Amino acid sequence: MLEPTEYELNQLRHVITGQAPPKQISPTTKVDPRTGLMQSIQNLEGQLKKLEALIKKRENEEASENRKRKAKQERSAKETDKPKVAAEKAEKAREFNNGNSSDKKSGSKKSIAELKSLATKVRGQIAVAKQKLAAL
Repeated sequence: MLEPTEYELNQLRHVITGQAPPKQISPTTKVDPRTGLMQSIQNLEGQLKKLEALIKKRENEEASENRKRKAKQERSAKETDKPKVAAEKAEKAREFNNGNSSDKKSGSKKSIAELKSLATKVRGQIAVAKQKLAAL
């Protein structure tokens, strides 16, 4: 009597539990290396598009923050010409401290330079994969 292979046992296990079986290659199927390379190239190009969109978004956010910061500095320069009372000075100090705490949140994001270097690495990986594909 023939015993079922490991592949067949896994398929039966997933049918019984009602879960979709993981995508596996059956032992009789041959893998074309070109297909794998083309798939990895497509994945890398998708990653690159996402990175470029994120870089563009971060650059726009940074430019917006710079414009806001500059306008705020100009307003504060106008305010320095006016005489201040103690209450206004205390309020300014609180605003300054609150402004510093909001800057700490953005520290967890990757910088634009890091994202650009990552995009360059992905472009290199795409070029290597295309060379391998051409060599096949």
